[in-house]
Amino acid sequence: LFFRYYADVERSSTKDVLTVWVDDAQKWKHKNYSDLTKRWNEANIPLYSVSEKTIRVSFDFDTEDGENNATEGVFIDDIRILSCSP
Repeated sequence: LFFRYYADVERSSTKDVLTVWVDDAQKWKHKNYSDLTKRWNEANIPLYSVSEKTIRVSFDFDTEDGENNATEGVFIDDIRILSCSP
């Protein structure tokens, strides 16, 4: 699973959390955006355990509090599920 994300979040917070779920199992979690904010970043998540299956992918962003939330949040783009042949 490949995707790009743009984070406009609390710069030094560990409270803003982006989580990727595959079939209700957490596969990826990002909490510290101090060096990633306000630019596009890439993420690659291996999906070996679900190869050749139909899957459901979901993205969840949570600020975990009601403070310092005057930013745009997180944008996800260019989502791809790639197949690698042996």
